[in-house]
Amino acid sequence: MLESCTENGVRFPEPLFTEEESSQTVSSNRCRRRAAAAGSALLFVAGVFFWCGYTKIYRGVSISTLYEVPWEKHHVILARTTNLSKLQLCNSSQAAPRLITPRSFHLPLMWQEACRRVRYPTNAWLGGERNWCWVWMMQQCYWHRDYTWWEIQEVVADGGLAPHPRNVPIPGLQNAGLCDRHDHGKPLANVSLLEKRAALAWVEANVAIHVLNLPSDTAKWKAISRRFLEVGIKNFTRIPGIDMTGRGALQKAQQEGWVPKSWNHSEAWTKTLKMFKSSTAKEQHDKSLMDMGMGTIGCAAAHLRAMKRAKAHAEAEHKPLIIIFEDDARIEDDFAVKLRRLVEQEVPCDWDAISLMSQCPYGVCVTPHLARIQPDGNEPEYRCYHGGTYGFYGMLYRTSSLGFIRSRLWEIMWDASRPSCLPVDVAMASIANEVAYYAVPQTQLPGFLREKSSFSHRLALNHIAEKKSGASLESSLKGKERERRKKE
Repeated sequence: MLESCTENGVRFPEPLFTEEESSQTVSSNRCRRRAAAAGSALLFVAGVFFWCGYTKIYRGVSISTLYEVPWEKHHVILARTTNLSKLQLCNSSQAAPRLITPRSFHLPLMWQEACRRVRYPTNAWLGGERNWCWVWMMQQCYWHRDYTWWEIQEVVADGGLAPHPRNVPIPGLQNAGLCDRHDHGKPLANVSLLEKRAALAWVEANVAIHVLNLPSDTAKWKAISRRFLEVGIKNFTRIPGIDMTGRGALQKAQQEGWVPKSWNHSEAWTKTLKMFKSSTAKEQHDKSLMDMGMGTIGCAAAHLRAMKRAKAHAEAEHKPLIIIFEDDARIEDDFAVKLRRLVEQEVPCDWDAISLMSQCPYGVCVTPHLARIQPDGNEPEYRCYHGGTYGFYGMLYRTSSLGFIRSRLWEIMWDASRPSCLPVDVAMASIANEVAYYAVPQTQLPGFLREKSSFSHRLALNHIAEKKSGASLESSLKGKERERRKKE
């Protein structure tokens, strides 16, 4: 038991050490105090260097592993984590549209009648009571992709094929003044070097970047790789496209599981021909070739395969975001800064996918750079609501959402009874009431990226495949259909 003494009624234990031991303890305590003072000084110096900008720590996630990315004299410390829920992947204060359904126009009765009686384009399909004013607008938008919907309607109205937008607007984008604007895509000004580096580090840590490229298109792969390196993006992965131009390519793709074995190309082609039965024979063939040619089939299969591979890669790397580029895309110098600002400051938290450049987007503007896509209710469901929202040049996905998106696209695109759903951009817009799909209008110049060439590689592959077959695809399919009926 320890003896104790009292002072002012408070009991204290007797000293535990002898006088000699006590002097040794005092000396040890002095050493500890000196070490603590030196440590505090070192921490202070480190803090000064930190706040002066020599080191930037990316916060906002729970850290599981750390790695450094050197930038000249700077070192950006990036956090990689399996706990992705704490990442800032949206703007929680930005309201999302509550209900998205296929939307159609409600024009004044006089103009409803007038737009049904407007002469229709010679290559248009006939079915139901179509709004030909809108059909003409969609066609003009396809050829004038940088025009706003207001400007498109002005062009069509000047030809006497639609009302002027000042009198009766036909809004491809509702609330168009918010995002359907050329000036909202201009290059960013007054961006500090520190923000640029931080944005590139953010992309490196959080975004799995993939490029869809045919093995034979080495020139395009070199061009897009060079462009990535020019803007500071160093990690990206090539996903080979699917070339369907050779004999037996479709059967091979079905055997490998990239096209369903149950999908009937002959049935899909025949239904497409029937849709354009009112057109001339050449127009009927050309439209069917565009929708059902081997280039189109290969493009559809390649995008679905790319989604599967990109998702597996992103999950292995613990990255919450994925971008799949087509090799025709050319990103802008400020791409990384714009992307980070868009994700962290602008996009509503319900988002699943964002097209970083969409031609003729159909929906409603919700932020200065984004439209929420809607299915085009002016076109029938069996035509896959085939309206606007074209292009898959640069698609940003949540890694957690891409599995569901791909499974729904697989079901829709490989439905031979609805052949208009085969193009992946059309199919994606058709499920915008199931998937929170946003898009940056192409009218924002130059925006995030541009199409490097207006030349359609997909259509070229359609014609190449037809030439290699030695006969028109139509006659070849008719022959296969006759053989099938004989066997039955």
